[in-house]
Amino acid sequence: MITAKSIINQTYPSTPTKNIFKSSNGGLKENTNTEGIKMLDSTDELYKKYMSFNSIMLEDHRALEIAAVMIIQGLTFYRTCMSEEDYQRITKSIYEKRDEVKTFE
Repeated sequence: MITAKSIINQTYPSTPTKNIFKSSNGGLKENTNTEGIKMLDSTDELYKKYMSFNSIMLEDHRALEIAAVMIIQGLTFYRTCMSEEDYQRITKSIYEKRDEVKTFE
């Protein structure tokens, strides 16, 4: 089964990446992190939080709308944080693993 960890562990960049922080005006700003970003063991916890948030969003929005927003935001984060080479590698990996995605039970 495809998971966030499996995507990140397979394709995570070894080159410097950018950290993104919320700016004072509510937008996002970038700070270069020359040591790269290390994978934390909190991915499962983050996944559970997003599932809770999505359950709340389902009260007012259609599932396809929520999924579209999540996909665009995720790809935007990848493109902002990664080199072009790493971005292409991770999006290719996601595409190749598309048949491993399971439905919610």
